[in-house]
Amino acid sequence: MDFSKHLSIAIALLIFQVLVVLFPSSAQSASNNSNLFREYIGAEFKNVKFSNLPINSQVEFHFILSFAIDYTTSSSATPTDGNFNVFWTPTISPQLKSQP
Repeated sequence: MDFSKHLSIAIALLIFQVLVVLFPSSAQSASNNSNLFREYIGAEFKNVKFSNLPINSQVEFHFILSFAIDYTTSSSATPTDGNFNVFWTPTISPQLKSQP
């Protein structure tokens, strides 16, 4: 694994730690709120778009952007036991924000 991949993973872990420190009540609200939906998006392409998801004002949505998974890049992906590879779904971009 080259330096840029190591750096990307280190930055991702740092951002995650900062978010956990800044927003510790997220886990608490999840246990208190049965109307909470969380979905990891970005790392695995499943052809899901934000426009495919129903909007319900009674449900709180948390979309968690992920860009590293511990699977090989081969056609028959297998776990790498903690050796994370960088992945990104090209359908998720800044332009997506402007879609209805």
